Order: sequence, then structure tokens, then C-alpha cells
Amino acid sequence: MRSIRTMLYFKYKSKCNTIIGIRGNHIFPGFIYCLIISLFWGTTAAQEKSEWPCFHGLHRTNKSTETELLKEWPETGPDLLWTVAGLGEGYSSVSIAGGYLFTAGRLDKQTYVFAFDLNGKQIWKKTNGQSWETTMSHARTYTGSRSTPTYDDGVVYHLGETGRLAAFDYRTGKEIWFLNLCESFDAEIPKYGYCESVLIDGDRLYCNPAGERGFMVCLNKKDGKLIWANKEIPGVSGHSSPIIAEYGGYRQIINMSSNSVFGVDGMTGRLLWNLEYMNQRSNNITDTIFHNGYVFASSGYGKGSTLIKLRTSGKKIFRKRFGKQLSWITIMAVSSCMMGIFTGQDIIHEDGSVWI
Repeated sequence: MRSIRTMLYFKYKSKCNTIIGIRGNHIFPGFIYCLIISLFWGTTAAQEKSEWPCFHGLHRTNKSTETELLKEWPETGPDLLWTVAGLGEGYSSVSIAGGYLFTAGRLDKQTYVFAFDLNGKQIWKKTNGQSWETTMSHARTYTGSRSTPTYDDGVVYHLGETGRLAAFDYRTGKEIWFLNLCESFDAEIPKYGYCESVLIDGDRLYCNPAGERGFMVCLNKKDGKLIWANKEIPGVSGHSSPIIAEYGGYRQIINMSSNSVFGVDGMTGRLLWNLEYMNQRSNNITDTIFHNGYVFASSGYGKGSTLIKLRTSGKKIFRKRFGKQLSWITIMAVSSCMMGIFTGQDIIHEDGSVWI
């Protein structure tokens, strides 16, 4: 499923509203993917409103605050304003902030982070370690960047497939600091490389080295220094990215390992709750969804989905699991329903949603 990527820039209505897309031409005929993000370029306030600074957007909910979208496409489709080629192989999506576009790709067995202005001009390109490779015959075409760059307060953070975590100045690409997760936390490179997009909350950076000296860790975003490391989480890397949820008096970091769904206290790193959850391939790739005290998790390879109800008793948090549902690839919560792309035909309502 190797992908050679091209970035596309479309105009989709007046006032310079645009769509950014990443198109991958895979070695398998007809296998093409496209990530769409809507933007509004006008006043500074409008730019801030429409920024997409990290994987799945500002709050990792996959929802944009953009309004006034067209109800119908033009008959000939949106005008193509510009394209950018030469991004290399990979699966990274795009983040947009501070008037720049950021993505990553694999070129000449190296992982690169790219920055472009809104006219498609490349501003900088910086290496972030050796790219992931494998001798597994079924996975030789899986090479390429995984992580989407995370922008925060003038800095771009990126995790390379082989565990090199780096912070770059967003205007110049100058490297501010870097950390080798494997060396620092006694971790092995995951079977398919590191895939998560790191999470920033305030002055803290959260990621999952999945090592003996820390499965999930919290770092100071300014210098990469360790704040805490949690060694209790079972399994190995599940390849999903963490989210934040306020519940039970805790600001929780929720994620999945290869065999569990879990919540950690973002302040101390203490494991608050954990639920065994494993598929046939021991990977849990799809990010979790939190909504009104419920955690929705989904996994492929025959596992399906589960809904977890969190409840508190004193300072403890308990979880109750509901039944198996669909296998979702990409999901988002809209009001009281889940929307996204899924596999299977288990419990689909007439409008295609699953209610929780």
C-alpha cells in the first residue's frame, strides 16, 4: 500500500475558501486516498478559527468550526489553484496553522517534515531520522511517514517512524530539540514503526514510546525533558493517537495499546482505568472518541467496536463495557451519534449512524 503523494489546493467558494487534499498513488490500481480539510482565509480571526493544527483538528474531534459551506459543488468541480509534488511516500495528513501547511514524507530512506506557505511554496524541509523498513514480505510496501506534524505556539512537533521525536521552529525549520524514544525509554521500534501523532496540552507533550521505562510519557514541550512516565499500561504500541477528556475530576489522556483501552491522569501519569481490548493482529489503530462520560473504541480484524461507560466513586474511576458493534476506520461524534467510515453490517440505522 505504498503511496507517492501530491498535495492539491482547490477553491470551493468565494472569499478564497479552499480545500487541501493529499492524494496518494498506490502501487495497487485504483487505491487512492484523499484527506479533505476546509479553510477560510480572510481576517486573522477567521484564519485562527479555521486552523487545523494537528491530527484530527484542534480538539482531535475531526470537526471543523467552518460555516457557510456550499450546498452543491460546481458542475465542473472546484477550481484547482495549485499542486505540490515530491512529498515522498507516506500516510501523514496535513496540519495548518500560523499561515503554513505542514506534512511529512519519506525520501531516500529518510523521513522529512515539510512546511509550505498558502501559495504552495516550500518554506523548509527537514529530516527527522531514518525511515521505517521491514523484511516482512507482506509489509514491504508499507513504508512511508505515519505521524502528522503537530503545531503549537510557533513550534512544529513530529515523531518519526523509528522513534525520533523532534521540535522545529515553524517559520525556519530550525530544530529546537529532539529525543530518541527507543533509547530514552528502553523501547523497541513497533512492528510497523511509530505511527501516532503527538498530543500537546498546555506546556505538556504526550506520546507512547511503549518501552520498559515508559509506555506513555509526558514531556515538557519546550525542551523534551521528562515530567512523568507510566509503566503500568499493558501491551505494545497500538498505533493510535491519544485524546484528552475531562471526567471525574481528572484531565484524562485516553488511548489504546495493542491489547487495551485506557485512561491516564494527565497531571500525574497514574493509570485511572483500563479495559482489555485486542484484535487478531494485536493492533488498535483508530483513535478513541469521548462523549458525555462514554468512550467509544473500534478495531479491525474481526474485533468490532465497544462503548465504555465511565463512572466515579470517590477518587476512583470505573468502566462498564457494552456490546460489540461495527469496525470503524475513521469516526467522529456529532450530537448523539457516531459518523464515519466503517466495515461490516451489524447495527446500522437507516441514516447510517450508530447511536450511543
